[in-house]
Amino acid sequence: MKSGIIGVSSGNFGSISSLQTTRQSRGFTLNTCVNVGPVQQTSLPTGSQINLQKGRALIEDTEKLSVPSVQGGQIVTNDQWEKVTSMTEFLIAPGKFVLVDDTEGLFVFDIMENQTGQSFSRPTIDLDSYAQTRPNADPWKYGFNNAGRQAEKGTVYGTDVVSDPDMGAVLNRSDKNQLGLQFSYNGRQTKMEVSKNGFIRVIEPSVGNRYIVNFIHNELQPHW
Repeated sequence: MKSGIIGVSSGNFGSISSLQTTRQSRGFTLNTCVNVGPVQQTSLPTGSQINLQKGRALIEDTEKLSVPSVQGGQIVTNDQWEKVTSMTEFLIAPGKFVLVDDTEGLFVFDIMENQTGQSFSRPTIDLDSYAQTRPNADPWKYGFNNAGRQAEKGTVYGTDVVSDPDMGAVLNRSDKNQLGLQFSYNGRQTKMEVSKNGFIRVIEPSVGNRYIVNFIHNELQPHW
């Protein structure tokens, strides 16, 4: 995984187990299935270890859909219930956080809650605090709101955008909701972006699961 949505728990939690369950709803048999691998250890740049568990999850639910048809020369729509399926990949760093592929995979938070007894939600990341730890990084993206002028919100792209003679003052006085930085991380030139509500994407370099888990743990976890 190179990107995903972070979930953090209300308390300590361990690994989870594979499962398959079914339930009945509106005449359908609905499945929930989770496949997880074994917990693996990966080394951090500090020399310590972090656990990592990889998995996939699928859930079926029902959704009311409006289905168009032609009746007596007229186009009509009828509501009917259909079975829909959501599937996602996820990574777990037991005791620390879970990372799901996209918003469609947020149902994994519910699965984690059922298995661990802890509640899971997206963190609020202090982007200003994080940016201050990378003073030599190139800020190539900033999303902002509450600018205090006619232009209340927006997203700025470029090179060293905070030094822009027109936009720099706007960014300094506004609240940040997205941040993109480029810098050297663990000996590799890294281009990333993160949102205030817990979305993370590593754009460069091409990385694996262990890299992004290490990155989240080292770079972002201290700021939520």
